[in-house]
Amino acid sequence: MRHCSIKSNNYTYSIVLPCCDFEFGKQVHAEVVKVFYLSDEFLGTNLLRMYSGARDIDSANKVFDEMLMRDLFTWNTLIFCYSKCGMGDVGVELFRQMDIEGVIADDYTYAIVLNEFAFCSQVFEAMQVHSLILRCGIRLDRFISNSLLNLYCKCSFMFVIILN
Repeated sequence: MRHCSIKSNNYTYSIVLPCCDFEFGKQVHAEVVKVFYLSDEFLGTNLLRMYSGARDIDSANKVFDEMLMRDLFTWNTLIFCYSKCGMGDVGVELFRQMDIEGVIADDYTYAIVLNEFAFCSQVFEAMQVHSLILRCGIRLDRFISNSLLNLYCKCSFMFVIILN
């Protein structure tokens, strides 16, 4: 495309990024910044995924901060990125910030956060999130159910599973 008269756009870069290795992905990111400002949630999320895959949390966070608009998938990607890099406590803070900004969590968000609480054995914090899930009437799908099972088993709170 570079050698033709066809001009690339956000969608082009969004499709190309998942096909790139990390080094070429950084070059594509540099070209995106040069050609136009990061204005698309889909493109930004793909950049987050690329940096997350390479465990480059600083670059992922920079992309997130520079995004003009962030959707739920973008938030979930960065929260997962922090969890994957062993910084789940920051991911939990992002979860709280997401709520403050009015972005409504989904089952995947809750599953990431609950798994992080299980990893850190923070059962009481997790129970607050579990209570929130129940109060909001969110259906306990397989992601949330598995995360709750993982959490309560790791933290020896089997009676909670029986009661729910």
